[in-house]
Amino acid sequence: MLSSQEAEQARRFIFQKDRNRYVAAHGALRLILGWYAGEPPEKLSFDREANGKPFLQRPAGGNLRYNLSHSGEYVLVAVGGKRRVGVDVESVRTHIDCLKLSRRFFTPAENAWLEARAPENLAEGFFRLWVLKEAFLKALGAGLSVPLSGIDIVIHPDDSVELKHARDRLAGSRWQTVEMKPAAGYPAALVVERGAGTLKAWRLNGWEASEMVWTQTL
Repeated sequence: MLSSQEAEQARRFIFQKDRNRYVAAHGALRLILGWYAGEPPEKLSFDREANGKPFLQRPAGGNLRYNLSHSGEYVLVAVGGKRRVGVDVESVRTHIDCLKLSRRFFTPAENAWLEARAPENLAEGFFRLWVLKEAFLKALGAGLSVPLSGIDIVIHPDDSVELKHARDRLAGSRWQTVEMKPAAGYPAALVVERGAGTLKAWRLNGWEASEMVWTQTL
């Protein structure tokens, strides 16, 4: 299903497992978008916006918005119709210095929230913030023009999430956040423009079958 450029990118990976993951992720993306666009997956064409964010070319794509993230053994694809979407999934890695990284990339309020957590919950908290930030940045399509510290994730005492953007005071009212955990040790987040209606989550089983995992009114 892959284009010649995608196949070339796959060949650049040194390790076979990384090559396999890339092929599976981009093959699944083509399959899913082909379903929505009503086109053979191998016929889809992609391009990039000025900020580097890929998009599906018309006429097949129409106004179809999508986003892709993969980490470890899991791939997450968001399709948002006409509404901008961003998604991120990460494997929780406990061997990294979470506080050192957070002090470099996170806001003071986020650091305070993270430092208040018990040591055994530190890595989970760090990656929870990370996927929320990444999903929001990817939904914005901001690329590197907005640093991670320009996005503030506020987690309230009731565990609800509020998005704040240094350049947009109304960001919290424009965007909606959905947190997910597709598997143990894999926090994930979706950020979508408000008004999207209903979110349906599916698990792809092979190339021809899928099952609905859950649905949620946004």
